[in-house]
Amino acid sequence: MNSHRLLGGAVASALIAAGWAGTTFSQVAAQSAYDQVSFSPNPIAAAATLTSGESVTVCVQAKADGTVETGESVDLSFATNDVPPGDTGTGGSAAVGITTLTGTPASFAANTNCTPTGSAVQEHNAVSLTYTAPADGGPNNGTPYPVWGGRDIITGTDPDNSSVTSTAVYEFSPVTGYSFSTGSSIASNASLTTGQQVSFTVEALNGTTPVPGAAVLLWLSTKASPGGSVTAAGAGPPSGDFCTTGEPATLTSQSPSVTPVRCITNTSGQVNLTYTASSATSTVGIDTVTAQNHPTTFFSASTSYGYQAAGAYTALQPFRICDTRSGTSTECSTDGPLNQGATMTFQVTGVDVNSESVPSDAQAVVLNVTAVSGTAATFLTAFPAGNAVPTASNINVNAAVNQANLVVVTLGNGGKVSIYNSLGSINVVADVQGYFAAPTTSPTPGQFHSIPPLRICDTRSGMGTACSGSALAQGAWTKVVVSGCPTGNPSCTASVPSDGTAAAVALNLTAVSGTSDTYLSVVPPNGSNACPTTTPAFSNLNVDAATNLANRVIVPLGPDQDVCVYNSLGSIDFILDVNGWFGNGSESTQGAYFYAVSPLRICDTRGAASVGYSTECSGNTLGPRGTLTVPVAGVDGLPPMSGSSPPVAVIANVTAVSGSAFTYFTVYPANASLPTASDLNATPGQNVANLDIVQLAGSGANAGAVDVYNNQGSINAVVDVEAWFQ
Repeated sequence: MNSHRLLGGAVASALIAAGWAGTTFSQVAAQSAYDQVSFSPNPIAAAATLTSGESVTVCVQAKADGTVETGESVDLSFATNDVPPGDTGTGGSAAVGITTLTGTPASFAANTNCTPTGSAVQEHNAVSLTYTAPADGGPNNGTPYPVWGGRDIITGTDPDNSSVTSTAVYEFSPVTGYSFSTGSSIASNASLTTGQQVSFTVEALNGTTPVPGAAVLLWLSTKASPGGSVTAAGAGPPSGDFCTTGEPATLTSQSPSVTPVRCITNTSGQVNLTYTASSATSTVGIDTVTAQNHPTTFFSASTSYGYQAAGAYTALQPFRICDTRSGTSTECSTDGPLNQGATMTFQVTGVDVNSESVPSDAQAVVLNVTAVSGTAATFLTAFPAGNAVPTASNINVNAAVNQANLVVVTLGNGGKVSIYNSLGSINVVADVQGYFAAPTTSPTPGQFHSIPPLRICDTRSGMGTACSGSALAQGAWTKVVVSGCPTGNPSCTASVPSDGTAAAVALNLTAVSGTSDTYLSVVPPNGSNACPTTTPAFSNLNVDAATNLANRVIVPLGPDQDVCVYNSLGSIDFILDVNGWFGNGSESTQGAYFYAVSPLRICDTRGAASVGYSTECSGNTLGPRGTLTVPVAGVDGLPPMSGSSPPVAVIANVTAVSGSAFTYFTVYPANASLPTASDLNATPGQNVANLDIVQLAGSGANAGAVDVYNNQGSINAVVDVEAWFQ
């Protein structure tokens, strides 16, 4: 029905008689008859695929509930958007018959037959329009083609209801990609001396052909503190705000409020770049140079330099290095509780406790950090001393609760670590578990071997593991063999080897529904291959009664590839999920090395407006039994999968935020099936975090990514990267 038609008096009278007395005639006539403006094809064409002046037939239809309506009209307009300031070129054009579309909407009857480009199927009751791509005689050669590219946008709107609208877009560009002469790495990680320079180029390409005179937008993303710098020198510009050979420009960090460096490629299609490594010897992190053809990025490429040398893990007998509670005999014992908005800093390297210490050449330390009896719900963030507090968190804890989380943190100035508290006043305890340092021997012990999550122990009855049916009693120890496959999954594809080549294991420890408030500890067996008989001096997990709570542990293995688990009070079930193992240097297959980064938030599913920043996951709240794929490799300067040595696993702090139901998360490689495993357990409305050490998908459409699965309700997720293995 055409909403423009007037209703006759008899019809109006009938409507009133039928009970429409409260609805005026004009209100009835203004109702829209369709709810969708449909374009075909849409997009008009794939980005940068049309030749100079090439035409495309686009069909526009009015639809209601997916069905094409007859006798309708559609308002159409045309605009060329996203051409940066200083670019004087123009885009393409669109016309219906002899009527050229402009920025002012014009109404057209959807009453013709139309066959869209690329289809053999004729569409009826449509508006037939012709889109013509920009004239392209080559960028910056006198033709009206923007050297950056841009977007041509056709907008269709219901004349009676402006909320019924949609667009068809074509992104035009003189280039379809970029190539750095250095490949994906400016130089090998940690190979440059302070202030050392590297000269390289970025080449603009159309397919595989270099494009002289093309525009290049260049950014420097510094995930290092302090980072390096990059200058760019291009060819003679068409206007005065482009970099030139005589006046190189210094790259800036990408930000909506910052003008990027803009260059024009030379006769070889290249821009010359010079990278200068940070002048600070204590720098950790990554510098990444990105080239793209447009501020909103149709095509881009990047190359990076990492300051951190490859590291390997050394496990220590756990020892307490910091406890802010009075009288606890650590360097923090006189500091008192950490106040709201305050940061504490403590020495890690060189502190000897029971003949255990972290050496001065360590790159990062593994700490079990416990938040103790805070006065308010808060979060703690651990980061390298001397750095600014990052947008990241490690522990989220309610008031008056003791809660622990494993933390892998890069050592900062002088071998120190800082911890920030958001709200209230809270005591903090930190227990050293081990450290990462550059290898000094060959073969190298401490390389990491990642595996998909594998449930090796579950004390609940009937769960298909050797532990099943044996809840842990008060004050009791139990020994668990973590090598091989569980009894319920005898053909598992990857596990901890049983040949003695594994020195330590990464486990997720979950406490399940205890009868009392308690704590759990995980340690290696003693020299007699037996569990201790006394109370442990530290804890890995503090948990309330009738609560499910998880924490990651990295623990040395005993002679039988086993660990000992202790429960303090009441009776409790527990679960151990294996994520990987560290070799002793005698394994037949080389593992992966560790690389640290200052905490880096790569994913936050909350809306960008609510948190004040955006990530690749913004707005993607997880629903019940929902799975979110989170790209990791190549994100925010992390190494890409395209390099000669791609990352194989990531260390990340994953936080569940304000769910609507009791639930759990499982984090696993994006090319794998959902495993029988979990990473954290959350109650409704709770914010809770856990450290993940998870294998990345090695191949397929989601190579370099992980999946985050939510079991129940609606919930947000945050992922903060702390390190990776490659």
